[in-house]
Amino acid sequence: RQTELPAGVNSTFAAIGYAAMGWGGVIATEVCIFITLLGVGISYQIQTAQLLSQVPGAPLGSHPDVQLQLLTLCSGLLVLMFVLGVKNLRNLAPVSLCGLVGILVGLACVWGFGAAEYGAQGPRSVTPAMLVPAGAGDAAKFFGVATFSIGLPALAFPVEESMQKRSHFPRAMTVCLVFVWMLYSIMGDGLALLYLPDPEGVNGNILANLPQSSAAATCVRIAVAAVCVLSYPIAVVPIMNIAEKGLHTLLTGGGYEVIVGDDDEAEDGTPPWVQLLVRFPTVGFTTAVAAFVPCFGSVIAVLGAFTVTILSFVLPPLFHRMIVASTLAARLQDDLLIVLGVVATLLATVLTVYDTVTSPKSC
Repeated sequence: RQTELPAGVNSTFAAIGYAAMGWGGVIATEVCIFITLLGVGISYQIQTAQLLSQVPGAPLGSHPDVQLQLLTLCSGLLVLMFVLGVKNLRNLAPVSLCGLVGILVGLACVWGFGAAEYGAQGPRSVTPAMLVPAGAGDAAKFFGVATFSIGLPALAFPVEESMQKRSHFPRAMTVCLVFVWMLYSIMGDGLALLYLPDPEGVNGNILANLPQSSAAATCVRIAVAAVCVLSYPIAVVPIMNIAEKGLHTLLTGGGYEVIVGDDDEAEDGTPPWVQLLVRFPTVGFTTAVAAFVPCFGSVIAVLGAFTVTILSFVLPPLFHRMIVASTLAARLQDDLLIVLGVVATLLATVLTVYDTVTSPKSC
């Protein structure tokens, strides 16, 4: 049905939420997306600190936990200096490309070292216990990480709207999902099998399996850490911009000034003092969480179990029921999906958080 959208409803997902539930639907979608993007920024900082802690000469001393928190603080300062100079994401496309190159180089190094060190040891013996989660907490974390990795609804609309031929989106989506599944299978299962003989086992962060004495491994760690710092704004700056515009309107009682420069590209006129009021606390918050929950896998698992599950399994059938479903059978089908989504969200989130709190070292 046709619904006139008020100011402030800018994304397609939020527009569907407004058509289904009014401002309640907008708030539900936007809050989940905000939390998810903040969590991604936190995970970048955790990854940065962990990688730098594995560089020879890192000041870990006799209190590695404290020193890891100091490294996280350093990552926060680096991130803060970077985001204070970023007004929007138009100029950050090269960063994404460099990030992809850095990740591919890192994976190539991991494969190369594993093949040279353990490749000659022959086939690995895989026991049934290795193929299933060790308990309910591990199963919930697996669900959360898988949902975070494959979660599609929040990204589907922007991608479809950017395509010249939108009719090709279903096929493109299928190809991309199959590709991602194959990549995860090859990289995850392949590297896990390759590194089984490692005396320290397979680390949650596979880069930790690289030797600390290797100059190449050190370069990879530093490079990927730099990619994490540079990628932080890609996740967090969009929500910073939204918060800055909202705070500016709240404090001034007016709209947003739009400035058109020589390149004919519009920029919002949010004053620098408003940016400071938003960006300092935001980076401080993500740094504090990263310092006291220094487990990359747990953060991703909680996000996947909570916000991404809501965005993927709860809100779509709920909005479909409110807008599209016109028959009893369709409504019952949506009701079943909603119940399953809510149950999955509650169970996975509670179990993941409990396992993270009670086993903080199981990263």
